[in-house]
Amino acid sequence: MTIAVGQVASVTRAFTQQDFDSFAALSGDDNPIHVDPAFAARSKFGRTVAHGMLLYSAVSSTLTSRWPFLGCKQLVQELKFPAPTYADEAVEIRLEIVSVLHRDGLAELSTEVALPGGERGLKGSMLVRLPGSSKFQLRTAEAAVQPEQPAGEPFKGFAVGQRVSLQRSFSAKNLADYADL
Repeated sequence: MTIAVGQVASVTRAFTQQDFDSFAALSGDDNPIHVDPAFAARSKFGRTVAHGMLLYSAVSSTLTSRWPFLGCKQLVQELKFPAPTYADEAVEIRLEIVSVLHRDGLAELSTEVALPGGERGLKGSMLVRLPGSSKFQLRTAEAAVQPEQPAGEPFKGFAVGQRVSLQRSFSAKNLADYADL
């Protein structure tokens, strides 16, 4: 299967409050802005909003549905969440091939979740490795997108080089629930 500039993958979906709650249970992100309608009603959003990673999961699922050979070859995903995505509103999850660099073994895609009013709940870009490209090209792509190191004082108590980790085991039911979501 080949890809070409201008090809689009698009899915329409309405996330539900149950989707938000299920994602919170699976991910451990139970921030009340996502799962507590009473709390969220008092927020600037006025109601619960989707988890950013739930939206990204839908983008990733759309990628693997349309171009299965690219799904596990994501090198970089840049994401912004310019507007809230609410439950029970139909959104369009859309990916478009914007460039194909066969020599480098890479393709760039635009990614977005378009809201009913025309705003974007997610806007981003994705760099993927094309099938058959070598590990050398993969290392080259990773080196080309290293983030800049911030200079100056620590940000809100965090400093460059600090790390945090969490280890979690998922059951077969957890994985099945995630796939259903």
